[in-house]
Amino acid sequence: MSRKGNSLNGKYGMLTTICKTTKRSVSNDVIWKFQCACGSTYYGRSSEVKAGRIYNCGCVTRLTHGKSATKVYRAFHKMRERCLKKYSAQWHNYGGRGIKICKRWNKFENFLLDMGEPPAMYSLDRIDNNGNYEPSNCRWASNKTQANNTRVNRYFVVNGKRYTLTQLAEKYDFNYACLRSRLKAGYTIEDALSGAKMQRKRLRSGF
Repeated sequence: MSRKGNSLNGKYGMLTTICKTTKRSVSNDVIWKFQCACGSTYYGRSSEVKAGRIYNCGCVTRLTHGKSATKVYRAFHKMRERCLKKYSAQWHNYGGRGIKICKRWNKFENFLLDMGEPPAMYSLDRIDNNGNYEPSNCRWASNKTQANNTRVNRYFVVNGKRYTLTQLAEKYDFNYACLRSRLKAGYTIEDALSGAKMQRKRLRSGF
């Protein structure tokens, strides 16, 4: 007799193992009982769950309301993948460093209700990059906003306000490459901004 499915425990996506049942699949796999994060009970084959082909009771598909091919659903799916799936190329920057998803967002329906549809050219962004995915810490943001909100950005305080180098170059109409090279040469941000006037971008008047 096949011994498939004799060891299965822990959490697999949205499914948490409850116990092994006495039932068998057609291929002689053991059927296991799981608790889905949505609150439902699911019975499934151990091989499918272990392989990641099944990771919820079907609630995600049921609750998308025909939105499985939309941008908002893709954002939801990618969020869950990078936080819950160790095979994700981005897992080490999210789930791997402790970034979690609030329980409410185990359901796509709730995510859609809280976030709404994303504007064109906007994507899901966490306001605090060390915070979790939850309504109070998430927004739809442009690529520019997200670029200024990454963990790798260096921030500078000028006149009591915090800026990235890109923001300073834009605010003062200075050349970004010039500012960066001066900082690398050891200039303070104040001296870099002062010296950058010689490299200031041409004004619209042409002078």
